[in-house]
Amino acid sequence: MVDDADTLPADVHQVLSGLVARGAAAVLSAAPGPTLMARVPLSLQARSTGRGFVLAPRSPSDGDFFGARFDLDAPPVPGRGYACDPAGAVEVHVARAAPGWAPGCPPPVSPTGSARPPWAEP
Repeated sequence: MVDDADTLPADVHQVLSGLVARGAAAVLSAAPGPTLMARVPLSLQARSTGRGFVLAPRSPSDGDFFGARFDLDAPPVPGRGYACDPAGAVEVHVARAAPGWAPGCPPPVSPTGSARPPWAEP
């Protein structure tokens, strides 16, 4: 998982490309723009599949990278966006784990002492 891949130096991108070439999987996030493929070499592979996510798009053209255009009626909402594939784009909402939670671990205890997730508290 690489956040803000578009801000990393070229030598880091070379290492990432080498890892992917040897079979590693990579998930990268980057700001959209016309120079994305020049700034993030691995983005060429992502674009060739036509599959990916665009979270909190601010412009209808934010999906151009995946061949999609978005109808945006409101300001972006954190966690909302689009899952794109060659057939089109579908609206999605990506959940965020509660603070202190990790896969395989019991849920965190809420401030009320309950083991219920914080969003399930009455």
